[in-house]
Order: sequence, then structure tokens, then C-alpha cells
Amino acid sequence: MPRSKKDNVKVGWSKHTDKQQKRQHNKKVRKAGKEDTHNEEDEEVSVNSKLTRFISAISDKNYASAHKYLKSAVETKLIDRINSATENPLF
Repeated sequence: MPRSKKDNVKVGWSKHTDKQQKRQHNKKVRKAGKEDTHNEEDEEVSVNSKLTRFISAISDKNYASAHKYLKSAVETKLIDRINSATENPLF
């Protein structure tokens, strides 16, 4: 039975996966550049403000930034509770 050209095609990297990898790399590079500025802003913003931003981001269907604000608010509240719990003696 004769083989078609499809049988000789190698399975592996294609142009499509190369483009995806480039996009992922570019996102990581852009994200790495943004991380420095976000940390400074997050320290100044209150928990209520973060939750307000979270709700507005959800309503705008901007789920990535909504995740960022919720994560930041939860981390802030958790750190505050840990700090207050460690100040009190156990016995």
C-alpha cells in the first residue's frame, strides 16, 4: 500500500506551538515587569479597597485582575490575623 505525505509528517513542534510558546514567554516578561510596581501599590491600598476593586473587576469580566485583588486581600487579612495571634501569649 502506498504511503501518503501525511504518513511522513513528523510529530513534534509546529509553527502553531512555537507561536504559543512565544506568547507565553512574552506574557511572562510583561508580567515580570509589572510585578515590581504592583507590590508597592498593594501595600498602600486597604483591604476594603481591594475588595471593591475585586467586585468591579468581576463585573467587568476581568477575571485575571479580580483574582489578583482577591488574592491580595486574603493575604493581607491572613497576615494581619497571624500577626495579632502571635502577639498574644498562648498561656
